[in-house]
Amino acid sequence: MVVEGEPETVIVTATPEPAAPEPEKPSGKIVLWGWDAAIRDVVVAAGLIEAFNEEYPDIEVEIVSYSPS
Repeated sequence: MVVEGEPETVIVTATPEPAAPEPEKPSGKIVLWGWDAAIRDVVVAAGLIEAFNEEYPDIEVEIVSYSPS
């Protein structure tokens, strides 16, 4: 109720949005195919498999390497 001559009181409250739940990290197995040299000299030497395993410990990485014919 507003009484003439008196200031109106407004109460504003805000409830923050709830935080989004942290998504589950995937699990399972992936297979990486490549030439021997590419796997050894690029992927393994750069530490990509180790970095991937640190980020996704529940994913098994199988490496299948072959020689180009």
